[in-house]
This record gives sequence, C-alpha cells and structure tokens, in this order.
Amino acid sequence: MYKRILCILALVLAMALVVACGRDNNDSDVTQDQDETRDETPAEIQDDTQDDGPEETDDTPTQVIDMGGRDIVFVASFAMHGVATDDPEPDPGVGTRSYFYERMMWDHLQYMRDAYNVTFSRLVVPWDEMLSVITTSVLAGAPAGDFFMLEGINNFAAINGDLIYAINDIASPDADIFNARTRVMPMAEFDDKIWTVHRREPNFGPTFMGVNLDIINYIGADNPVELYERGEWTFDRFLEIARLATRDTTGDGINDMFGIAGPPSDIILHFIAANAGYLVMPDDFSYGLGHPNTIAALETAETIFSEGLWEYHGEGTFGDWFTNFWSFTGGRSAFFTAATWALWTEGANLPFDYTAVPFPQGPNNPRGYQFLEAFPHGVGVARGTEDPEMVYHLFELMNAWHGDNLAYAYGQPTEYARAAFRTEACVQRMLEFIPRRRMDLGLSVVADDGWQLGWMASTFAYSFHTGGATIAQIIEENRLHAQSVIDDTFAAFR
Repeated sequence: MYKRILCILALVLAMALVVACGRDNNDSDVTQDQDETRDETPAEIQDDTQDDGPEETDDTPTQVIDMGGRDIVFVASFAMHGVATDDPEPDPGVGTRSYFYERMMWDHLQYMRDAYNVTFSRLVVPWDEMLSVITTSVLAGAPAGDFFMLEGINNFAAINGDLIYAINDIASPDADIFNARTRVMPMAEFDDKIWTVHRREPNFGPTFMGVNLDIINYIGADNPVELYERGEWTFDRFLEIARLATRDTTGDGINDMFGIAGPPSDIILHFIAANAGYLVMPDDFSYGLGHPNTIAALETAETIFSEGLWEYHGEGTFGDWFTNFWSFTGGRSAFFTAATWALWTEGANLPFDYTAVPFPQGPNNPRGYQFLEAFPHGVGVARGTEDPEMVYHLFELMNAWHGDNLAYAYGQPTEYARAAFRTEACVQRMLEFIPRRRMDLGLSVVADDGWQLGWMASTFAYSFHTGGATIAQIIEENRLHAQSVIDDTFAAFR
C-alpha cells in the first residue's frame, strides 16, 4: 500500500509536466486483446421519438433505503450529462439531443431523488488537476466526490494508487455489471477486476478516419466507403489513394493537396492499432515496439511521412496537436484524423462533403481494431466513499432510465451522432466499427520525470519526416529506458 502511495504521489508531480494530447470523449467496450467485442450494438437504431417510452419497471428494492438527503457527487473534467438532479427540466424547443430521451432521463432522476431521498450533483475539475484532486482527497480520508470520471493515464494511476474500489469488491453478484449489462458496461479492466464503468450506450468518442469526398471525386479514386464494405480497405489501398491525392494543383512546384492530415502521434498510434500492434506486451509487461505487428504498422507510417503524404504546416508546427488536428477544416487532404465531437462542432461549416471510415486495416488485424487507447475512461467509486455498495447500486439504478430497453439506451447518443454526420448510412457504419478499440497498457506508462511511452509515436513520426533514425534504431535506442519505466509502472502487479 505504501509503495503504491509513493508511486502515485510521484506520478502526481510528474503530471505537472504532462500535456494532454487529446482524449476520448466517451466510452469504450473493448478490453485488452480479447477475442470478441463485448458490447454488441443493435443492428440499426430507429428514431422512436413518436413512441410513448418504455413501460414502468420495478427497479425499486423491496425496501427502499432512505439516503437521508445525501448528495452524491460526480467529479469529471467536463460537465457529465444526465447525472445532476438539479438540472432544469428539459425544454422541447431547446437542446442538442433528442427531447424524447432527455425527458426520460430527467424524469428518472427525479424519481430517484424522491424514492431514495438523495440528490446527485457534478463537480468539474480540469483534466490535469484530476489526479491531484483524487489523490490528496482520498489519502486525507475525505474524497472530493463519490464517483470520479477517470480518463487516459489517470485510470491506471487511480488503480495503482489504490484510490478507487474494484467494482467486484462493492457490487452485488446480482448487479447488472455481472449479468445483462443493459444499464452499465465495464470500462477499465485490469488484474482480473473491473475498476470503472459507464452507462450503457454506443461510443462515438474514438478517433476515426474522415474522408474528404470532394478530393476523392476530384482525383478519381475508389471510394473508401465502398472499399471498406468490400473488405478491401487496407494499408496498401490507403497509400495508393494518399499518393494519388498528394499533388501540386497550382503549378508553383509546391504540393498543396495531401493524402492525410492530423496529429502525427495520433496517426502512428492508430495505425499500430489497425495492425494489432503493441506498445507493451500484456502477458509479461515487456516492451512491445519490436513486435512484428508493430513494426509493420510503423513501416506504413514511415511511408506516409517520408513521402510527404502528410499535410505539414511548416516549422514549429510538427508537435502542435491543435494545429494539426484542425487542419482538416481547410479541405486540403483526402483523409484526416477525425472525432465525432469535432464534426458535430464544425461539420456544418466545412466547405466539402465528408464521411467516415475506420483506419485502414493492416495484414495482421483479424479483430478489426481501429483505435489505440489507454484504459477507456469511465466512472470509478472513490475509496473512502461512505457506503460504497449502496452508492454503486444507485449508479446502476439511475442508468435504468430506459427500462433496460437498449433501443432507447442507444437512441439518445445516436441523435448526437446524427448531428455530426451527413447521412444515416454513415451513422450506422460508425455504430458498426467504432467499438473496435484496442487497449494498450503502454499508454499508461509514465516515468517519474513525466516521460510517457506513448510519446515515442512522435519520435517515430519526426524521424520519418526528417529522414532521421530508422525504425530499428529508434526501437533499440529506447528499449532499456522504456523497459525500466514499464517495470516501475507495473511493479505492484508482477
């Protein structure tokens, strides 16, 4: 326990040096290298806004427990949706999500408030302060909240620091998380335990590949959507189209149209996922960048950067995540790293037609992974929370707003996606491929000085772009240091 506390305190100090490179904006249902995707999305989500809603279900225990007016607090780096009993009553004429679903959620929270004599509220804490807040408050015996929404490396830091309960230790065997999973789904799973969860819903948060259809049509290339549907959306076909798109359209000798835009590190990491590569081997916590799947993905990425297929914005911008992420809005690249939230924000303003496909698939990816992540972000119960068993039980009950009808559970966030994409076919395609996410322990590896194993993606990209060291040289030059940090990170679990 003391060793874990010392480790987590060291990591808190290191976090001051860490700059977030972007994060997932909602949930995942894929665990590390498992045989199947746990969460099966309904084949098609219909717009049921004319429905009267689910029938009342008896979610109230035989004896309703009076919580004595207790306020249960959700802590997150953003204003979590649908968790506060004092939110205003939904207005059918206002809001970005379907009033039908908003109303169902709000009514259910009011029922929970009255039935259990409890309120729910939210506390917003900046992402880079979250680890410090949960660490100091839990170790002081007074958690800042009952639930913490943990994202990225904060997930493992909380697990390693013994700052949250394992759900297995506080949930009843009859809990939804161990049975039907119609209300909640596991998020962070490690050491044979579930540590964080999230309400059951589809996940539109991961990065995927956006397609500029205007450029595809201009260059006369095969439509990537059709390639994907035929099972031909591969590394090779992607490179073929990216090369065709990269050109000088003005005659000044300088390319002004490109194959792909986006942050270099994101491109590298998601291509590794798309070939089932590794940063850390999950079976023995060993350095995974030398794995053949990883090397094959890096070779494709090397082609992207060394051949100038990537949209570069000049000196000083290579490591600028925001400049590179938003560069797609200029409409100069056939492909771009994209996120639903970004298209929801800017999609209507884009001067070109667009759609979405997964990252192209490598030759060693039978599960169809298309996105690499650390532990997916989810809700954990803070250690020291009063009556954690009942608090967790209430979390499951508050997420029974849909009456265990997954058509409703999936309906609300799907309305959000419909506002980001221009066709229903694109939304349904997203529902099909977006859950195929690959969790890698390597993205939770952070040294005492703040160095992160995931940063090696930028090292590779910069070397490819400038003609520096080879893939093999970079892998070997970093092996001893990386393995040492990996060993320190997972020492308590060996």
